[in-house]
Amino acid sequence: MKIVFCLFLFFVTCMTVEANEIIVTQTTAPYEVVELSNISDKQTYLGELSKYPIMYGFTLTETDVLETQLRQVNNVGEPVPFRLLLIKENAQGRGVEEIFRFNPTSDDWVKTKDKSLGLTFWESESVSYSLEPGVYRMEVSTPENIGKYALLLGDTEKSVGYFTSLKQARFTQDFFGYSVFRMLAVAPVYYTLGIIFLLMLIYKTRKYSSLITKNA
Repeated sequence: MKIVFCLFLFFVTCMTVEANEIIVTQTTAPYEVVELSNISDKQTYLGELSKYPIMYGFTLTETDVLETQLRQVNNVGEPVPFRLLLIKENAQGRGVEEIFRFNPTSDDWVKTKDKSLGLTFWESESVSYSLEPGVYRMEVSTPENIGKYALLLGDTEKSVGYFTSLKQARFTQDFFGYSVFRMLAVAPVYYTLGIIFLLMLIYKTRKYSSLITKNA
């Protein structure tokens, strides 16, 4: 039994998972700008519209590529019409320039299952833009400005440990209103349960074989 336990500890300690950094968007007033520190690393900003849009901001000192995508939980019915607007502030306060306006229709949202989070999402297509140095503002909104979303940024993935991946999965599930039992749908959890079952089966089989040999 000790061998089974040691193998399990070895598995969960050494296992790594590709995951995004998950951040909850917090605002205290309409049109308060949430600053993004880096648009290259993979990050997921969880947000909730409460009667007004949410505005993100970032500053580039050199040319960079913005990779972004929207997600929402796949509840019953049509997807919420979330949209994105990216603008650039012109130098010396001379107004703003619209870079892109992203308005996916109902047919543009695709159902996708994220096994690392144990959730099924409506997912928009990925948007990629090469941006020049400057100050940018990115707005997430809907016609009614109501609903929860996930804003995905960046294309550089990071590896995290087993327990960190579980923490991120539970954090995301809780944000979208799911109970702890949803963790059973998370891939690292059911893989681990399967391995434990297999190790227990091997242990019981060896123990039973030893008893047969001993009594022979």
